[in-house]
Amino acid sequence: SSTVGTILILKSQGNCTIAGAIDLRGMGAATDKNGYNILDDLTTHTNSYTGGTQLSNRTFYITGDASRIMNRVTAVAVGSGGGSGQKGDAAGAAGIGGTGGGALIIECAGTLTFTGTVKVDGSAGGLATSGGSVANGSGGGGSAGMALLLYNRLGTNTGTFTAAGGIGGA
Repeated sequence: SSTVGTILILKSQGNCTIAGAIDLRGMGAATDKNGYNILDDLTTHTNSYTGGTQLSNRTFYITGDASRIMNRVTAVAVGSGGGSGQKGDAAGAAGIGGTGGGALIIECAGTLTFTGTVKVDGSAGGLATSGGSVANGSGGGGSAGMALLLYNRLGTNTGTFTAAGGIGGA
């Protein structure tokens, strides 16, 4: 996994079967980093934080304007990393933020049979260790990634998806 996250893309010209596990838990953006392709339609981001960093660079954003909708732009995003906790004083250590979940795109030209599992969860934030008179903060959990499955026909569909953000350190 890179610092900006992993997007797994699988394409098939025929039928597809997911019978095992596709596990992208914690394979999104690193601690304190933003996920790639953050989906957003806001024009301002005052006091808006993701992964411990204010997003002032809009090159990472994809907005849902009419042009993108008409041209069928498909965008998925990896989960952003959780923010690290604040260091209190010299004793102990702050908890680190969890990593975001990875992203998945599957394009299946035939029939999709899905009996397995797909996981794009973020990982948990780390715990702070005890300090002196000023407590250390624990890390925030990483956000979930996204999964997109495109297919012509759906066969058996008894599989399981999970896309949950990681819990914060306590």
